[in-house]
This record gives sequence, structure tokens and C-alpha cells, in this order.
Amino acid sequence: MQINVGQSVLLSTNTSGSWLQLSITSGFGRLSDSELTLAFVGPGDVQLIRIPAGCAGCLEALTDLSVVWSDPPDGLGFGDDLISDWMLRQLRLRSQPQADRRLQALFQALIWHHGCRIGQGYWLPFCLSHGRLAELIGSTRPTATRALQQLRQTGHLRDHPAQPGWLFQPDFLTLA
Repeated sequence: MQINVGQSVLLSTNTSGSWLQLSITSGFGRLSDSELTLAFVGPGDVQLIRIPAGCAGCLEALTDLSVVWSDPPDGLGFGDDLISDWMLRQLRLRSQPQADRRLQALFQALIWHHGCRIGQGYWLPFCLSHGRLAELIGSTRPTATRALQQLRQTGHLRDHPAQPGWLFQPDFLTLA
């Protein structure tokens, strides 16, 4: 299925929770339950996800997205799934006391999983709204905006000159 940037597709409304297997052919997406971010997916991902009980699983295209979803394979184990992995990352980054450190930790996680190294640094091929960043780091929108501006002022973040997304300085992943 092809999903255009900005569009969302409902994956499941099973109120008792459900398992799905997602295969991302191209593009980047955000798994959510309406407004709450559950995880991010990118090209080449073949992910097993468990949509929590009581949630309506949605897939939002952050870029044009090509995806196939299906029932999980037989013999499903109850190990880690994509949503559990991202929720653990969210808990870790929210343990940071300052919003700017939480935003830095969020971007570092996104770059590790969905960014790519290019000559000028690291490119994250999609942007997130200030409101979405606030939701992800557990702050208000103005606080997220100030933290984003601080990254720009220090030169760690800038818009990519030729493509959508953000460009981070080469030393960004090593910032503590």
C-alpha cells in the first residue's frame, strides 16, 4: 500500500490488542494511537508490532510511504516488539531533567535508527512539528520550540539545503 506524506491509515481497532507484521518498502512513518506516538518505522524495516489493548493503531506517513502489513507468522514468540522498544526509549529520554537534553536524546535515537551519514553530518529525512516534538519529550510546545532554537543557534541543527528533513553536525551523536 502506498501512503502519501501527511496521510494516516488505520491498522487495527481490535480493543483487545492485536499483533501485526509491518514491512516498510520505502519512506518513513509514525505509529500512533491518535495523538500519542508509539514508534517510528523506516525503509527496510520488517517489524512485529503489538498494538496495545484499547488503542486504535494508526500509521502516519512522514514521507511518502510504501508498506505491507499482514498477520504475524505462525509460532509467534512473546519477545520484544517495535512499540515496546520505542516506549523504553521514551522512558529513558524522559528521565532527562531538562527539555533540551530530552530533545537531544530523541534526535539521537531517531538518527541512530532512521538517519544517514552524509558529508555535512547526519541527515534525518523527515521533520516533526513543534507540537509533535513537545509530545515526544514531555514538554509544552513553546518549550520544545526553545530547545529546537537552541540546537539551531549552537549550529548542531539546520535544515537540509536540498532535501526535506534536518541536518545535524557530525559531532551531534557524541554530545552527552
